[in-house]
Amino acid sequence: MTKYCPICESEYQNSISVCPDDGGKLSAHPVRKKLEASATDIYAAAGEIEAECIVAFLQDIGIVADKYQTNLPQLPSPGDTRHIIAVPVQSQAKAIDAIKHARKDGVISDEGSFL
Repeated sequence: MTKYCPICESEYQNSISVCPDDGGKLSAHPVRKKLEASATDIYAAAGEIEAECIVAFLQDIGIVADKYQTNLPQLPSPGDTRHIIAVPVQSQAKAIDAIKHARKDGVISDEGSFL
């Protein structure tokens, strides 16, 4: 089985649990599908489940979206993981507006933050 780094997106053998290049905790699933080169990060979700919900919500309204994880410090701990939402640059304004409305309507928490 292959594991993936959420920071550099490199692939490693199952026996490795931390990326030797950047210290990212490896996952069994690729954490980011490559969006087009003009993708931009727009939102840091409150958690992984919320990030998945936001991506599904944006895709339901016709916005290509993806999520990935990143760790803030050099030696990450679970509480330091950020769940980032990325969209194509041309969809940025529409996606931000949709997330703002979802926060206002209580569909997602207001614990996340815009980037």
